[in-house]
Amino acid sequence: MAVNPAPAYEFVVITRVPGNDWSEPGMLDSLRVMLIERRGDVAYRVGMGSVSEKVWVGAEPEWKLIQLG
Repeated sequence: MAVNPAPAYEFVVITRVPGNDWSEPGMLDSLRVMLIERRGDVAYRVGMGSVSEKVWVGAEPEWKLIQLG
C-alpha cells in the first residue's frame, strides 16, 4: 500500500495591518497571511489568517517567488 506524503504547507504575507487606537497598548503591527499548499511548481490557497509581525520575524522567513494557481 502506497503512502502519500504529507502536503507541504507554507505561509505567504499578503499585507501589513498597522496597530490602531483600539489595539492593546504596545501591540505591534500584524500581518495578513495566506496558507498555501504546493503542487509541483504551483501554490494553491488553503486558508487565510493573521500573525503578529514580531512572531513572523522571529520565524526567520525567507523570500521566494510564488506562482499561484
